[in-house]
Amino acid sequence: MKRTPLEVERRGTRRVPYRARVLTVGPLGGEGRTTNLSTGGLYLQRLEGAPLHMGDVLDLVVDLPGGAVRARGRVVSAGHEVFYGGAAIEFTRMSTADRIRLEGFVSGRRCAPPRGAILGRVPLERRAG
Repeated sequence: MKRTPLEVERRGTRRVPYRARVLTVGPLGGEGRTTNLSTGGLYLQRLEGAPLHMGDVLDLVVDLPGGAVRARGRVVSAGHEVFYGGAAIEFTRMSTADRIRLEGFVSGRRCAPPRGAILGRVPLERRAG
């Protein structure tokens, strides 16, 4: 099956599955959780707080083993799921120490399989025959 332009991977960094608590601080403050994480950003499931829109800037506190990482990020995609709002966040600022910790964490975890990957013998995506 041929992918449409919207389905093509746009991330330039390695993404790993990871569920952790994320706090947003400031005027758009609230609590949520991440479903995946990379050195370039994360996907945030927003459990409370104001709805997010493309271009919103957030100060984030992401729980990692060994302590939280703080970052500033920008919403690059936002939507609403059944029970919460969701948003793709691109990191725009992070201390060197936090970036090193995040890079170490991400490099030590397994990647999420790409779309269409075969797990065992079960294809995740049907191909036109």
